Amino acid sequence: MAKTSTFSVDNVGDPEPVIIDTNCTEVMFGEDPSVANFPTTDWTLRAPSKTDTPIRQEIGTQKVMRPPKGHTFDIGQIVAYVATVIGTTTFRKWELP
Repeated sequence: MAKTSTFSVDNVGDPEPVIIDTNCTEVMFGEDPSVANFPTTDWTLRAPSKTDTPIRQEIGTQKVMRPPKGHTFDIGQIVAYVATVIGTTTFRKWELP
């Protein structure tokens, strides 16, 4: 069963880390579809480091990331950094075992 969680993302200061909460083989994240007027903004993705070049994600996009074959993401691992292009919103993260 997937573990889900939410976190706030904005365009001020450092980008927000996407932190793994469970050992998992896949994580999907993006703006939470339950926010008012979804989708609300484009967003940027930096991975694996927050100093990497930001890659713009289209409004409403959900990003899926997987570790190398035969591995899992570890609890506490940061897999990416995200920021909105404008404003503040809530992101939802789904972790699959």
